[in-house]
Amino acid sequence: MELVEEMKTRAVKPNAFSFNALIKGYVMEGNLEEAKWWYDKIGEGESAPAPGKKTFEIVVPFVCEKGELELAFELCKEIFKRKFLVDVSLLQLVVNTLVKESKKEEAKKLVQLGKRHSYCRYDLKLPSCE
Repeated sequence: MELVEEMKTRAVKPNAFSFNALIKGYVMEGNLEEAKWWYDKIGEGESAPAPGKKTFEIVVPFVCEKGELELAFELCKEIFKRKFLVDVSLLQLVVNTLVKESKKEEAKKLVQLGKRHSYCRYDLKLPSCE
């Protein structure tokens, strides 16, 4: 965080790599609130970098682990919207976690999104609830 502040004082704009490094550090500490705060800072302002594929690969599993399933669901929808090519296991993790936590409708929506996008069809599976 100090590095980002120093960059600002020297009129150097943080890039996506800088933000991802900060977020990854907070993820490794288990600090959900700070990781979410820095995620929200990406793309803020005209010259700020937008979250990239790597950002989602860092944030999505962490928010799933912490039980922030609504955010995980929204992040997956953003992945589809931005047409990022992520590993199917990232999306499947969210589907599985949603089903496990009795959020089957959201899981079904992700499976449908994965099947209908023409840029890359993800073969997501809806696990049984048993």
